[in-house]
Amino acid sequence: MILSIKGVWKFKETLFNIGTGSTIEIGEHAVLESGGDILIAPHYRIVIKKGAKIGSHVRISWEGQMFDSNFHYMRNIATGDIPFINKEIVIGDHCWIGNRVIVNRGTKLPNYTIVAAGSLTNKNYAKEGNTHLTIAGCPAKVVAEGFERIYETLEEDLCIELNEREYRENL
Repeated sequence: MILSIKGVWKFKETLFNIGTGSTIEIGEHAVLESGGDILIAPHYRIVIKKGAKIGSHVRISWEGQMFDSNFHYMRNIATGDIPFINKEIVIGDHCWIGNRVIVNRGTKLPNYTIVAAGSLTNKNYAKEGNTHLTIAGCPAKVVAEGFERIYETLEEDLCIELNEREYRENL
């Protein structure tokens, strides 16, 4: 694991678990705020140059990355404008981010968002005020609403049993 903190990491609650082979870099003047009960799988990369907020009860799967910067300045040749390269990331409570998801600068995920594996997030998905979104694609867009991840062990065991019964019935 690589941990480089030149800015500030604010823990609002306890329990932040990050998997082996992961990297967290918080640049000078940057702020990472994290809630509690956050679980990040192995080989995940977080690089913060401006700021990011990760809510509570968040699950992030393998081999993804979260960057609040595109790291390189570009000039619009028609206007001469040079846009900002850093934009804050906000991940709401109870979000579930699948494996190999890229969370880019400016991403805002409302509470209870599910991000499908292999997606690329790059905008404010919370602007309409909805929660319980399922987003997918590259770039990601809303593909469903009204779903949430099941965390409770007893409820999960029941789901496994129902899945196995449906599988046997459809052989």
